[in-house]
Amino acid sequence: MNRRPARGLARRRASLAYAALSAALAAAWSPAAADENLPLPLAGGAYRVAQRAYDEYARGDYDAALRDAREAVRLRPDVARLRTLLHEAETASRRHAQPLAVHPASGTEGNAQNRHTARDAATRDTAGRRTVAQHATTGDALAQQAATGDAVAQHAATRSTAAQHDAATQAPAPATATPAPQPQPHDAPTGAAATQRFAAEAYRAAADNRPQDAADLFQRALDAGGPNHELEGRRDAMRRQMAQQPAGDAYRALAADQLDEARAQIAQAIALAPDVMSYRLLLVNVLIRQQRYADAEQAAGDAIRVDDEDAVPVLLRGYLRQQQGRRELARADYARALGNDTLGDDDLRELRLYVADAYMAARAWQDADALLGKLPARDGEANWRRALIAYHREHGGQPPLLAPFLDCRVTPYGTVCNAQPAPSASNAMIAAIYRALGQHERAAALALARVLAASKPNEQRYRRVLAQALDANGEHSAAQQARAHLDPPAPDLEFAYLAATSGAPALALDAFQQIDAAGKLPPRALQDAAFSAINANDKPAAVRYFERGIDAADAGQLDATEQQRYDMRRSVDELERQFGAYVSLSYRGSNNMQTGQNQSALVGDNLQLGTEAYWRPRALEHDGAYVDLYARLTGTPYSAPSTSTDRATGATFTGSSPTGLASLLSAFGVRWKPLAGQNAILAFERQQAIGSKAQSDWLARLGYSNGVGTDLRYDRANWNSAQVYAETGYYTIANTYYFTSELQGGRSFRLPEAWFHHTTLEPLAVLGADYNNAYNTPLAVGVGVGVNLRTWFREDRYHAPRSYLDVSIQYRVRIAGDDRATGWFIRSVFNF
Repeated sequence: MNRRPARGLARRRASLAYAALSAALAAAWSPAAADENLPLPLAGGAYRVAQRAYDEYARGDYDAALRDAREAVRLRPDVARLRTLLHEAETASRRHAQPLAVHPASGTEGNAQNRHTARDAATRDTAGRRTVAQHATTGDALAQQAATGDAVAQHAATRSTAAQHDAATQAPAPATATPAPQPQPHDAPTGAAATQRFAAEAYRAAADNRPQDAADLFQRALDAGGPNHELEGRRDAMRRQMAQQPAGDAYRALAADQLDEARAQIAQAIALAPDVMSYRLLLVNVLIRQQRYADAEQAAGDAIRVDDEDAVPVLLRGYLRQQQGRRELARADYARALGNDTLGDDDLRELRLYVADAYMAARAWQDADALLGKLPARDGEANWRRALIAYHREHGGQPPLLAPFLDCRVTPYGTVCNAQPAPSASNAMIAAIYRALGQHERAAALALARVLAASKPNEQRYRRVLAQALDANGEHSAAQQARAHLDPPAPDLEFAYLAATSGAPALALDAFQQIDAAGKLPPRALQDAAFSAINANDKPAAVRYFERGIDAADAGQLDATEQQRYDMRRSVDELERQFGAYVSLSYRGSNNMQTGQNQSALVGDNLQLGTEAYWRPRALEHDGAYVDLYARLTGTPYSAPSTSTDRATGATFTGSSPTGLASLLSAFGVRWKPLAGQNAILAFERQQAIGSKAQSDWLARLGYSNGVGTDLRYDRANWNSAQVYAETGYYTIANTYYFTSELQGGRSFRLPEAWFHHTTLEPLAVLGADYNNAYNTPLAVGVGVGVNLRTWFREDRYHAPRSYLDVSIQYRVRIAGDDRATGWFIRSVFNF
């Protein structure tokens, strides 16, 4: 039976590296956030300048704070917090405020200073609209991102601001300003007048929450008056506001695993707001989920062009290049990310740890070790990685390549993402520990577990692994101490899957059983528990888990197709099989000398009968290997007399094979299947003559068989099928040896159930070859076509059909060797 690896670990790893990013973006793109039309979070250069200005203000360096605040406002005029910072810095340094002006195309100031301040208020995002901690974690951001402002009140305030702007357009110019020329009724509107009119309409549209109209009007104002940083910032702010809707739709599609829809929506968001790094990171995430690594690499490159001082997209591109096997380019990106001089100490440490993981995945042990050497000796995260490098250098293998984890935080300046090692990076260390335990290297496993647990003494996952290693080394008291206060006492599914995929099936089964005993084993994990039980040589447990899986599928608790249910039933049948029998009747259009008869070959038609029964002791079954004890009886009911000529000597022989009771031959033997994954059989038997013309002998055999599509299927009406069989043997007394083989392939058709219950018809082509040194011409090779009819029966709720009747008719022509390869080959087999 198929012995598949556990499936859950791969599922759980998918997109884990982007969990925090998705969570933060989910908060930012929630319906409440979309309704409030929050401005784009700060990122890139504007974020860094603003951070510097806040720090300078906090330490009293108001002149420097004023200088950097002005630069931040220039970069992002749409962010109200920066204007507040500018005002505070100006006040603190005892300077007069310098409001931004809407410059006409000519560059003259005009008389609109007060109006500009009012227009700025029309799109301002006040700090009180969101209650988000300055350095909140992603989880905090999710909890705190809910809007606190009243939408109706906000719109009313915005309209009031727009009204103030309209009033300002009618107010006289300040005395300190140079009076602007007033147009006469017969004059055509000047560029400045058109700009002011379109700008006023744009602010009203923004106040009415019509971002598309506002963006278009701001663009018309720019078209009328020429370049203007203020209006460009307003237009871009409106476009960013419009981008929130497709971005939110993209996140929701991603959460529903609708990857094509998510990609289309985030592309719309990027088209509206191309400088938003979080949108570009989401696009990279979607493409990685689709395993479109080349496209994801291109998207990461586009993100780098948006902000080439951000290390995150550079690191992502390095990961994507390594994922595609382009290691030198990946190294270049890793070096560039690590060389980013804007990184703080903590961010640089996280990057070093991730790049060390990437180097380990590439088996670049020396590079990984050198990078870890730059971290303090007391750094626990670096220490367990050093131990893992030493283990893999000695035992081979390497950790998998994982995507970096993006730790996204909502700050007063916006959502900012930093790169960290994947949260599941330590699973590579746990897998190494389980691998060592599975190979009975208990001391090595315990040494690794101690290093891992020392890196984070309060990490329950690490304490659980340490307890398992201590138990394996007989240190049960220490194991109990390590398990103290574990919550919950049972491990989670991840441990079971790690053990299953690391060659420690007994540990995997133990974990599944603990989870099951705690009542937390989900129906989707029942089959995985069953396969772990098979690999742990606990077939009764495997049967129980498969039967529970069948029950769960029948009850609608497990989403399983009819074919998947059939596969579970087939597994139960194979696991419970302890005995079997078959009866065969075969006709061959040329003589196939009776096994063990040391006589000259006679060309003729023969009808042969055989029956066998076997017993498979459970005590001799282990890890997919088994031993059968069998007894067989064969005979020839009919053999047509014929004449043949020896091609080598020209001599003629006339006669027939022995038939009836005189041909009866019994056999008693043992056969052994040593390999779990290959159907290779070793057998040794005693053939004892019963009939007077049969001959006793000893026979040693080696056989191999394999096939696809040979079982019944429920998921389709027809399917391809193929099988191969080969066997060689040696008779010790007769001193003869033989080889026989057959390869056939065709297409199986399931007949309508109303005609025949569980019946398939297979047209096929066949190639047969045999060699027997008892013949004058030992080799015979033939090719032909045929048809096979098989009907299945003996099934119940938990068992697939356990018996079948098979009838095969073939006609072959000789293509090499003896004429015995030509003729009709008819077989019928009843397998119980």
